[in-house]
Amino acid sequence: MGVGLGTNYELWLRENVQGVDVRTYDDDATKYQDLRIGRIDAILIDRLAALDLVKKTHNTLAVAGRLFHASPRAWHYAKETRKCWRLLTGRLTQ
Repeated sequence: MGVGLGTNYELWLRENVQGVDVRTYDDDATKYQDLRIGRIDAILIDRLAALDLVKKTHNTLAVAGRLFHASPRAWHYAKETRKCWRLLTGRLTQ
């Protein structure tokens, strides 16, 4: 199973899946290539990244499995930038 080095995916796999061969990658391109040429059988990535990868590879890869863990998202902004905060929260709650 290919994952990004030091990611939550790596940590989750090591803590929750027994007997999996976890291979870590410093970059996405190498991880994707190893999947395409058969060095690894699967990768664990964000759903949106997976859907984008399927599109970019013209459906030669597929998204499989179910959601295993929901990760909350966060935005960072300068404390003084209230306009940014209002913009984000206004758009996300509509």
